[in-house]
Amino acid sequence: MDAASGRPLGVTEVTIGLIVGKNLHAAYATGADGKFSFEGLPAGRYQLSVKRRGYAPQSYKGHDEYWSAIVVGPGLKSEDLRFAMSAGASIAGRVFDERGDPVRDGTVLLLREVTNGGRRWLTRIDSEGFDDLGAYRFGHLEPGVYVLAVIAQRPWYAALYGVHPTAAEVRPGDMDTNVVYPVTFYPGAMDAEAAGRITLTAGESATADVSLAPVAARDVSIKTESDDPTARPRMIFAALYIADGVVETLPTTTLGFGRGSIEIGGVPPGRVDLTWTTGTGKNAQEHFKSLNSSEGDAGSSIVMTTIRGVVEGVSGAKVTGTTVELRVDEGRKTYSTVVGPNGEFEFHEELVRGLYTIEMPQLADMPLGVRGKGMSFFDESMEIQPGRDVEMKIVAGRAGRVRGRVVKSGAGAEGAFVALVPEKFEDSNNLLRVGETDSAGGFELEKIVPGRYRLIAVEDGWNADWRSVEFLRRFVGGGKELEIGAGGVVTAEAEAMK
Repeated sequence: MDAASGRPLGVTEVTIGLIVGKNLHAAYATGADGKFSFEGLPAGRYQLSVKRRGYAPQSYKGHDEYWSAIVVGPGLKSEDLRFAMSAGASIAGRVFDERGDPVRDGTVLLLREVTNGGRRWLTRIDSEGFDDLGAYRFGHLEPGVYVLAVIAQRPWYAALYGVHPTAAEVRPGDMDTNVVYPVTFYPGAMDAEAAGRITLTAGESATADVSLAPVAARDVSIKTESDDPTARPRMIFAALYIADGVVETLPTTTLGFGRGSIEIGGVPPGRVDLTWTTGTGKNAQEHFKSLNSSEGDAGSSIVMTTIRGVVEGVSGAKVTGTTVELRVDEGRKTYSTVVGPNGEFEFHEELVRGLYTIEMPQLADMPLGVRGKGMSFFDESMEIQPGRDVEMKIVAGRAGRVRGRVVKSGAGAEGAFVALVPEKFEDSNNLLRVGETDSAGGFELEKIVPGRYRLIAVEDGWNADWRSVEFLRRFVGGGKELEIGAGGVVTAEAEAMK
């Protein structure tokens, strides 16, 4: 049914799949009355999803990556479900050059603004190339706030005549061919923070045209940092910084090599992250350099930063001598250090602004609980500001689980928000675990770091910024205290709060 009007939706594809167990999937097309039915299903928990033209694909009572499972079995009600679908929104437009002609070669990135712990972040949703008329379109979008970024190749005349044409080559009039298009955010901003926000409601369509203006290209020379200045670096990758956690491959540039250097021509203004490898086999070394080509000297965006911490094992887990890895967002560079005899570790590295993850390869089968000062979390990633020292504590132990039921007035509460809130949740940490109750009010939370928590359930929690300290503080007092041991499984029941 349509979420806004309540009218039945015919010609809708409904699919169902068993979550755990044998591979069981089925599909059904609704009739004019919008009804669907799956008969003879074995007992179990199922994911129910729908697709229809003009609507965003969605799962039953879905909220981002969370949704409510349908429980089938004796004594359980799985009939008369009401699946409310929100009409898909869309954004369409065209990309023009400085003369008002369509740009034919490039990509439009679709970013969505999300609120996480009181802060606003941009996440990458999709990308589309534009056609020979410069047109693009994004459809089947959920309601929300969106940002557009356009990445285009060089202007046609720069591509035709080259960035550095010889004196014998004829330039078209007085055009400067040593130009590029910078990353441009709708409606014409040069960075994500200043970009216009497009707010869409269910079924709404927005038009967003973008005009590009060429700017002078830059030439960049980077030392290879190789012991052998005659050896060419390998596996060179250049990425444009769009926003924290969002990078895209640098459009076509010229690439050359000097003695002990990498020469890149046709670089647009803005931050460019470069990775490359020198040496081979056991002598191979990974290198990372971040440049801000908007600055007058194309200076480095990297600043020396210190990260100090301690690792604590649970249930006798050995941590001394293990390796802690710090990875730049999307794994483009990895820094490593070894844990000392008292569990201590330290990074003293030139870091770039962005999102990072912490990993310990020797403890890969254990979840890592991280608390820190001087940084903040976005989901499982950490935001680190270059030059701002960080202190952190890592707890490693076999993952625990919490399973149970949320009730409201004695009955199972379907689609409720469930959270396992750690002690001292006001500190920056990655210990919070959340989930959504199924059609019988059941839930299961996994990958829990051993420790003390409070279990809360909120009837309409999905409509709030549930990652924020303010939201958690409001409900945590009414939560149930739980202690999760290494590898432990705890069963608990919670009353849904409002």
